[in-house]
Amino acid sequence: MKTNNNIIIVTLYDGYEYDSKLRTGFGFSCLVKIGGKSLLFDTGSESQTLLYNMQQLKIKPEEVEIVVLSHSHGDHTGGLRGFLNANGHKAKVYEPGVFKKPTEIGTNVYSTGALGRFLKEQALAVKSLRGLIVITGCAHPGVVNIVKKAQEIEKIIYIVLGGFHLGDGRAVIKEFKALGVQKVAPCHCTGDLAIGQFREEYKDNFIANGVGKIIEI
Repeated sequence: MKTNNNIIIVTLYDGYEYDSKLRTGFGFSCLVKIGGKSLLFDTGSESQTLLYNMQQLKIKPEEVEIVVLSHSHGDHTGGLRGFLNANGHKAKVYEPGVFKKPTEIGTNVYSTGALGRFLKEQALAVKSLRGLIVITGCAHPGVVNIVKKAQEIEKIIYIVLGGFHLGDGRAVIKEFKALGVQKVAPCHCTGDLAIGQFREEYKDNFIANGVGKIIEI
């Protein structure tokens, strides 16, 4: 398996604050840097906040080569047009529903393919030396279903991060443990109750996530 030691994931748009110099907003976006290439997963609700946060973090929009949209809701796609203008329309955009099954879209970077019966949603899966990093937008098809689909790419799940779309998270935590999910970094639509439950259960393997959080693998 080809892997890369240098993987950086930066939360650029979220309702939770991690870095106080950045702006929060309802929605989600994160940047994945791997092998010298940059990929944007979702674009938040609007581009002004997204681009401001990128500027503060010294991330250049024109260096992003791929944009992956998890699903069609505005809190994940609203910043796309403004971002592409700043990017010079260089990035290739993968919309939800393009892939029907797990598909490699870059070296060690995969779409899970579309999940869900009515609202189609894809997640991102990134191979690392420690296992798979699964990034979810809102997990409308069920975050456990997404993880199981990602395991078609690789069985070992190192981190699941992003929006889990939960109320009570206890059943999901139990299934995550059974699936061998090692670390979690929930944010966006996961909900305060479920985030607290993940924090309590995962302890040192819980990663506090929010806008400005940087995860290096």
